[in-house]
Amino acid sequence: MQSFGWLNFHLASTASFSVIFAYFVFFSLLTLDSGRAEHCMPCPKRWVAFDGDCYRLVTEKLPWVEAEKYCRELSNSDWFPAHLVSINSLEEQQFIVELLKASYPLEELPSVKAWLGYNDMERETRFVWSAGSGANFTRWASDQPDNGRGKGQDCVAIGQEYNWKWDDMTCRFGRHFICELKMLNGRK
Repeated sequence: MQSFGWLNFHLASTASFSVIFAYFVFFSLLTLDSGRAEHCMPCPKRWVAFDGDCYRLVTEKLPWVEAEKYCRELSNSDWFPAHLVSINSLEEQQFIVELLKASYPLEELPSVKAWLGYNDMERETRFVWSAGSGANFTRWASDQPDNGRGKGQDCVAIGQEYNWKWDDMTCRFGRHFICELKMLNGRK
């Protein structure tokens, strides 16, 4: 029996190249959407994927400004910076609520409040997301926002106390928070 080692090597290297090439073509086509290339990667460790973006609940309690800074430092990227979460749809709101519910024991849920990226620190009653966008979706609790009846509540949190709706609160108090890393350019 004659050995054709060179043929086995040739077939193996050709097969490897074919697999790598097919993988590259498949994922290149997968990231094209109507002629627009998008950044498509899995979420980093300890982040959870939803609708093309990544989310991370931080159980440490920080004031709003420090929480936003923490999120930006988590991403360690100027191209894809993380911010406190921006909620842009009912589906995203429901995802955030489920993320919070799944992360705490039932007996702790009534006291859980988590910062969102929504705030009116620059101009009273003009709320914007920390990522820079205005809102096309809101989910205020009844009688909110109320600015603490003149006490300067400029940052928004979500919690069970308000049936998982939003409340403006004083920014300097420590709260849990959710960071969001936008993974697909121009999506939201």
